[in-house]
Amino acid sequence: MKINKYLIATSLAGAFVLFLNTNSSTVQAATIQIPTQGTSYVRKGNTYKLHLKEAGRVTVNTNAKIRIYNSIDWEAIPYSTDKKNTKEYYLRSGNYKVVAKNPGSRKIRISYTKLTKLRKQLDDYPIYRTTSSYTYSPEISLGQKVKGFSDMFSSYKNSTYHSYTLKVDKSQKLTMGMNSMPVYYNGHRTIITMQSKNGFSYYLPSSMFNGRQDNKKITWYVAKGEYKLNIQTRGLFNFKITGENTDQVPVKNEVTKLTPVKDGLQVDFTKSEGATEYVIYINSGSGYIPAAVPRIKASESLSTVIPSKSLVNGKTYQVAVLPINRANGFDINGELSDAKTIDYHAVTDNKNVPDKIPVDVSYYDDNGSDEPYIDIKWPVNKNISSYEVQYRLKGQSEWQSFLSSSSNGDEITSSSDKNSICYFEKGKTYEIRVRGLNSNIVGPWSDIKTVTVNVTPAGN
Repeated sequence: MKINKYLIATSLAGAFVLFLNTNSSTVQAATIQIPTQGTSYVRKGNTYKLHLKEAGRVTVNTNAKIRIYNSIDWEAIPYSTDKKNTKEYYLRSGNYKVVAKNPGSRKIRISYTKLTKLRKQLDDYPIYRTTSSYTYSPEISLGQKVKGFSDMFSSYKNSTYHSYTLKVDKSQKLTMGMNSMPVYYNGHRTIITMQSKNGFSYYLPSSMFNGRQDNKKITWYVAKGEYKLNIQTRGLFNFKITGENTDQVPVKNEVTKLTPVKDGLQVDFTKSEGATEYVIYINSGSGYIPAAVPRIKASESLSTVIPSKSLVNGKTYQVAVLPINRANGFDINGELSDAKTIDYHAVTDNKNVPDKIPVDVSYYDDNGSDEPYIDIKWPVNKNISSYEVQYRLKGQSEWQSFLSSSSNGDEITSSSDKNSICYFEKGKTYEIRVRGLNSNIVGPWSDIKTVTVNVTPAGN
């Protein structure tokens, strides 16, 4: 057999070059693609590129000291396992850099599992592609261990946090033991908030921290009710909330009487054991909000007046009182009292019957720069304390109505809901009438005015 001496010489030369590239300390730095499955070698001075098409768990077995960074140089956090020289990383989709710190060449074995296959192992209440975290709020219980991970999938819809509903059947001191295991050392912080869901909304003290946290303790004092827990982080977390009896939460009290007075609406209520202050809440149909009165000190009074300038004559209001314990410098809220309802009519010495009102209406739309609306104008009248506005589509029998405290006019705005009567479309004609109220004295309706939408609003 004839041997080609030239080929042998060339092969030996190539082998010598390869030996230099793998053993010489003067090797020039390189960027090398590293597979997500299988065994490779890494050495100090080289940068290795790791690409994940989908979020996943990357398991690395090596005695090399390595670091993994994302495209903006945030270092990924490794989590230890029960296997020698083995760590796990939970990474989002994208490109990563793997850098070795040891001199010489070291073997590295990598395996990758899609997080979609691990959902049930890592998250008790996973959010799927079609689910919004703004509305998904599964119920959890006191003493329940809960695990989850968030902000890992680009396919998640609004998934930067997880929400949970917690029902508490009596006043409790709640303690949350939280373990937060974020994806990156210098990435997004973990933010935990707890919010009341009982008819009115208030937030309990929130907690924010950076990096990994093992069994961080968070404490809230809460009254009986329903609460929404939000956990915002990027990566893995688990927690458990326990409860114990407490006397720090004020006892629920009640509103005893609502009385229209010259200056507004007087609210009387009972004492709450444990309260240092009281806040009056008012609801006119859009949910409870604090009334326009300062906090009432428990040592001063069990009565206050909501000023008439913040009320609309003729409107129906629900009024409730919230007892608060602020003895230690922060709010511990009790349970909101049951509401008392009143059709409020301003107290006045003026007993004149309101006159029939002259009304002008017009349609306004500048094709997108401002929201379109139906403009309603009436003259100022000192004998009128509020106005009732009614409107309907021409041809309909039923009127829609609202009360206005404006002295010279109001408006009807376009709705984004296609099923709403106020979804403006070109050609729709509205009928409008107005009457005045003086305390509980009602005036006659104005003549019916018509207005036509002359252009379909931008965006409809």
